[in-house]
Amino acid sequence: MEKYGLLATSLQGNKKLFFANVKHPLFDDINRILKKYIGIDQIIDQLIIQVGGLRTAYLTGEFVYGNESKIVNLALVGEHLDQTLIKLLSMKVERIIGRKINYCIMTKDELKLFKINNPVLLIWKSEEIPIEKLLLREKMRK
Repeated sequence: MEKYGLLATSLQGNKKLFFANVKHPLFDDINRILKKYIGIDQIIDQLIIQVGGLRTAYLTGEFVYGNESKIVNLALVGEHLDQTLIKLLSMKVERIIGRKINYCIMTKDELKLFKINNPVLLIWKSEEIPIEKLLLREKMRK
């Protein structure tokens, strides 16, 4: 995969790290296939975008290493998230994708500590516009 440009690499000490080459012409297609296979498309559509206050969502655990698993581990980052809603939506998505969903809710600072020992893969980021920018846009329209 590296030979054909699907994977890019970098050296970190004596380790060779591999990551997806997002500039490869087939990246978007392969990314969609993988998301569909794992069920991430359903996780994003049915769970993540419905949780208010969520800032980012990360895949953790076996899938980050490229290993098959019946469990999808998520790190959900935000403030004051509705844990009851997340639990209900998770159970709904589990039935759809046929995999168990384990999730951990954390703040940005907690994520920084978590990432020290746990690799994560960003699967969703809020497109929310800060209130200051919204106010500025509104002011410019007038």
